[in-house]
Amino acid sequence: MNKRETKCSDRFYIGRNESSHVKWDEKKQGGFMKKLFMLFAAAAILGAVFTAKSYALTTDNAYVVVRCTVSVAVEVQSDATAAYFMGADGQDFWEITRALTVGTTEIATNAIQVRNTSVGAITKWKMKISAKEVQTGDAGSEPTGWENDTGDGAWTVGTSSGDAGPLIIKLYAAFKSAVADAGDFAGAKELPNILTESDKDYQSGTAASNFSPAANAYSSAIDGSEPNFVNPHAGDNSTRNLYIRVKTPTAVADELARRYTILITAGLPSAW
Repeated sequence: MNKRETKCSDRFYIGRNESSHVKWDEKKQGGFMKKLFMLFAAAAILGAVFTAKSYALTTDNAYVVVRCTVSVAVEVQSDATAAYFMGADGQDFWEITRALTVGTTEIATNAIQVRNTSVGAITKWKMKISAKEVQTGDAGSEPTGWENDTGDGAWTVGTSSGDAGPLIIKLYAAFKSAVADAGDFAGAKELPNILTESDKDYQSGTAASNFSPAANAYSSAIDGSEPNFVNPHAGDNSTRNLYIRVKTPTAVADELARRYTILITAGLPSAW
């Protein structure tokens, strides 16, 4: 009987312990799950932080600095430095220049070749009449020299449209890839192509552009530019034909020859 009670007592004891053990396991398991959840949450937050950092980008700059040096030059070719109004190969200046009548308009029969002889420089050009001279020596003979055209009978340079006037001469210029004609200096092209004693830029080939013809204009070395930039020799269009047109005075006071110097200035785009 006592053994039986002992067994019951043991059984009860054991059962009570089992119940207590289960409750302890559940409590322990709940705490473990809570810690596990917090661990996962912390890991997720840290992962998000490190993930965000791993995708953050930063930049910096490296530089390449290059400077080119060039020499700038323009040259009127020696085989044709003057505009002639009647020409023949092998003849000197006076022999191939004929006298023009007063009040006439003529285009030179030859082109003056102008070349960009720069080393590596794309240049722009400008032109003006820089000197007005009259021959020394007798009229109708080869000049013995030239001196400034001043005094009573001196010719002046006209700058307006229309005909010249007494003791007034008008000179025009155009760079053209074909032989020039009257249309390159008339109408809308008259004033842009008239030479003056002040510099005018050589511009791209439009109706209002200085020193450009009505057709067959040289293209600029820099597309879309207003100045007509010229490649260095021997690039495309580095040598250009300059044609001259003249309107003689409607009346003069002597028959002496006159000479006009056209100054061509070359420069880099930033030169002026």
